[in-house]
Order: sequence, then C-alpha cells, then structure tokens
Amino acid sequence: MRAVDAEHSVRILNMDWSAGLGVPDQGVWATLLLKPPDRATLRIYDAAPDAAKRRCLAAHPFPLKEPVVPLQAQFASRPIGRNWWQSLLISFFKPPVLTPSTMS
Repeated sequence: MRAVDAEHSVRILNMDWSAGLGVPDQGVWATLLLKPPDRATLRIYDAAPDAAKRRCLAAHPFPLKEPVVPLQAQFASRPIGRNWWQSLLISFFKPPVLTPSTMS
C-alpha cells in the first residue's frame, strides 16, 4: 500500500511510478505480474486484491535483469476447499515409510 504524492506518483522499489488516475493522498495497491520468460508489468490499483470492486489506475512495463522461471507444480496454489487443513495435518503426521534399508 502506498500513498499517491503531489506529483501523482508512488515510490515502489526505490523508483517513482506514475499513479495514472490516482489523486494525491489516495492509498493505492501495487502488484507486479511476472510472465515467463522475460516480461513483467507493474499495475497500480485503487484497492487491495480482496476488495469486491477495484480498478487499475496505471500499468507500466517493469524492467527485469533476470529471466522469470515458471512456478514449479509443488509450489502452486492449491484450491482451498472444505477441511483443507485436515489434509495438511495428515501430511505432517504421516508415519515414515519403512523400507529394508531404513529398518536396520
């Protein structure tokens, strides 16, 4: 969350970015969207992602110095359904798998 300054800008990652339709003293939310292999976009919104309604005030190409690596499957978001925490607990408390090499 950042406040729009008198010049209609916000400071993000030590750089000033135009807040586009943002007005001075307005709180804005910035999101960095990474797209493999080498693109990124900084978007500035008038509200947080969990807001029922929000609009994009500005979008800027964001310079990258390194390639973007796709997210590995084991780190991807899992859909949160009913009793999601039970499966998480089960995975933490599973007994170890015994093999002949671990039994000696």
